[in-house]
This record gives sequence, structure tokens and C-alpha cells, in this order.
Amino acid sequence: MELKSYKKVVQYLLVTKKVLLQHELANNLIIGVCNQIANQTAPSEESQFINVFQGRQVMASAIKTPAKAVLALVTCDKEPIKLIAKHFTQHYSGLKGVVGPLHEAETFISCFPKPVQQVKGLYLYGLNETRRVLSTEGQFKQATIGHFEQLSQWAMQFYDQVGLFPPKSEETICKLIRALITSGSLFCWVKETKPVSMAAIIRQTDHISIIGLVYTPLEARGRGYAANCVKQLSEHILAKGNACGLFTDKDYPASNRIYQSIGYLQVEEFLDVGFSE
Repeated sequence: MELKSYKKVVQYLLVTKKVLLQHELANNLIIGVCNQIANQTAPSEESQFINVFQGRQVMASAIKTPAKAVLALVTCDKEPIKLIAKHFTQHYSGLKGVVGPLHEAETFISCFPKPVQQVKGLYLYGLNETRRVLSTEGQFKQATIGHFEQLSQWAMQFYDQVGLFPPKSEETICKLIRALITSGSLFCWVKETKPVSMAAIIRQTDHISIIGLVYTPLEARGRGYAANCVKQLSEHILAKGNACGLFTDKDYPASNRIYQSIGYLQVEEFLDVGFSE
């Protein structure tokens, strides 16, 4: 097997895009990040793109972002993942973490020498058709710049709650919320003119929109706001001809039940791993 690295996202996608699209939902992280880099909405300076070949066939694929390594779902073969882990050991010993499908991530961390500090299990869900959910008072609306301060505070609370590793700075979170509002990708459930829940389209692949930043403040929980907001956003996406996907924390059964009630089906299990410094 041969490992090849690319410095330019265009070169990487030219070789790899068709392979990634064979498991488009499972590879939404890599495809989405590559799209953001190609569109200059994500940094590219510290990014690296990697394939492992058996002859002309791509056997495994990964990218390095400033935060962590992202592994693709390509084959079930462990050996090419071990080769990628060896490459990261030799060239990126300061790697902060890795995220990927369960078996790929487990193989990577078993070969990477840094101690594991944090492991978060994630479920990846997909949706092609919504079910009826119990309606609640309020309306689904696109967020505006007038909501910026409130939704930025919610986003900070969201990231604090999910325990993202490495953590995002306040400046980064505010930039993200402003960008989502500007691009028309952030939505709210509004009751009596006030937002009571939010959800966003955080990433796009060729045919799938990924929902994230689903948050309801503590005092407004248990009233169906998040379920209705995500259902309406999902229908908004489906009406445009895309499928939907989202990640959930496997340790939060309540949120998993909400998405299942809307019609989301689990398709993959992921690990999000942080390494010790």
C-alpha cells in the first residue's frame, strides 16, 4: 500500500470525491470541511489531505484540520488506517484529536502514541421523510441579525454543554453565529416574537444538509420547541431536494428520542477523541 498526501483540497477531491460520495452521509464531515475550504469559508493553512492506495484503489482517506484528524469511511480494512496513524505520528505528533467512524477511530487511536484524554461517542442519523410530531405553540423562522446576541449566548452554552474538544473560543463562536445568520442557515422556533429554540444547517455535502447547534435554554425545555424546530428545518431541507443528517451524543437518550420521533434513523456510530498535550 502507498500513502499519498495533498496540500491542495482541489487535488484531493479530484482523486477522492467519488469514493467519499459512496458513503456520503458517513463522510459528511470530510466532504463538508473540504467544501468549506474550497469555498474559502474555513482555514486551509494547516490542512493536509491524505489517501492510502492499493494499486489505483483508495483504501482509506483522512484530512488534518487545525483542530484534529478526520477519518473517512471507505473500507473495513484496518491496515490502511494504521498507515495513516503512522503518518500522523511521524509528521503531526502534536495532533489534538481525531474523529471518525467507530472502527476507523478505534484503529487510529490504538496506533497513535499520545494518551487519550477524552472520548465522546456519537450517533449519526439520516432522514429522507419526516413523521408527524406533537405541535406546540410558536412559529419556525429564519434568524436575523437582531437575534445575534441571544443566539451567540445560546451557542456558547451549547458548546459548553457538549464538551467539545478542543473548545471553541468566544470569538470563534460569535463569528460562526454571524456567518450562519448572514448565509440564512440559522433558524429559530419563535413564541410571542421571542426565540425559544434554535437549529442550524452547519454543513453541506453534494446531496445532504447536516443539522447542528440544536439548543433550547433550560427554562424552555420539555415543551416540544426543539422537536418542532428541527422537524420544520428538516422539511425545509427536504423541500429543496436534499436529504438530512445530524449527529447526537450517545449519552443523551432524550435528544436521541426526539430525533427518532421526527423520523431520523441511526446509520453509523462515531468517536470524537481528544488527546492529552
